[in-house]
Amino acid sequence: MANDPYNRSWKHTVMPIMWLLTITLTTFFSIFNYEKGIPHDESGKLTELERLVQGFYFLLALRIYLAFGLVLCLFMLRFVFQMCVSKEFIRNNRILKALVLPYGVRRATDTKRASSRKVNGILTNAISMHFSDWNGVRVSAAERFILEPERTVRAGGLIWSWRQLLTRKLSSQHGACLVLGAHVHVCVNSFQC
Repeated sequence: MANDPYNRSWKHTVMPIMWLLTITLTTFFSIFNYEKGIPHDESGKLTELERLVQGFYFLLALRIYLAFGLVLCLFMLRFVFQMCVSKEFIRNNRILKALVLPYGVRRATDTKRASSRKVNGILTNAISMHFSDWNGVRVSAAERFILEPERTVRAGGLIWSWRQLLTRKLSSQHGACLVLGAHVHVCVNSFQC
């Protein structure tokens, strides 16, 4: 029901969200309340289960379980919101576009934009090299290469890379993306359906 890619009804997606919230919150609070009532024996002796439940790693795992359940609900609510709002409204609103559009779509768009920018740059450079004059004399591309050996563009370095990364030019103009972000995105999006 909720895995149908052609489903455009928000009602079929709300039911899995309710089940996820019920399972996550019921499990969390039942274990949390059990842990608060320890020791359950009047003698004050702890059983093996009670020692396990009071352990640091168990409580950490319980909180991580709650966090994953709530984050998954937020992703599913984002999907419901995307179905309820028109595509034109999302495209026209910059904040909604950043929140609702999947990361893979944005990354693919940035890669296509970067590749078209690079091809346009190559063609522009080729045209300027082949159809230009040097001090009023028409020269070939090979001669221009010899006449202008130091014609470069400043790029690279730590500060340049961070600046490009933070302004998203690294992906939209240069076509580079962070692989770790893609793997995390795939892991998170595999649970959205």
